[in-house]
Amino acid sequence: DPTVDSRVFTLMTGDYAEVTLLRMLMRRGHPANVRFDLRPLTKASLAAFHRHETDLAVLPEHLLDAPEFERCRRTEVLTDRYVGAVWSGHPYIGTELNRDVLSHYPFLSYLQYDDDTALARALLRAGIVTRTGASTTSIAVLPFALEHTVFVTLLPERMAERIAGVASLR
Repeated sequence: DPTVDSRVFTLMTGDYAEVTLLRMLMRRGHPANVRFDLRPLTKASLAAFHRHETDLAVLPEHLLDAPEFERCRRTEVLTDRYVGAVWSGHPYIGTELNRDVLSHYPFLSYLQYDDDTALARALLRAGIVTRTGASTTSIAVLPFALEHTVFVTLLPERMAERIAGVASLR
């Protein structure tokens, strides 16, 4: 009972889901005695998960195939799709990052959970070969790193829409 209980909830997730979930949790009215501690997915947080020190793990589908998660209950919490993004002054003036554009310009990659292959595999399945020019482990960095570059990237759509004006994206 959040009106009388005092509790700390520990959640393990990536930075995009962290921002999205924390905002959703805080928006619903925050009981004074309840705290949310969000932790990144690392080897240490995964070990804490196995010791049952984590209340909730919010992970992308492709990670849930790992053996350590096969006995976990699952439910969809957050869905989004990736969209192409470039700096507003980028030399490419089209409105769609098609196969040719993604192959031509250097790609700013996001290393999800220490695994840069998930996005690369998805692009390869679509027949798209990119040339990674830079990478980061924080998806929040991607939109701001594009400014004054010829790099292209993919961002979660909700994030791209919210931040496009501030980060000079299109």
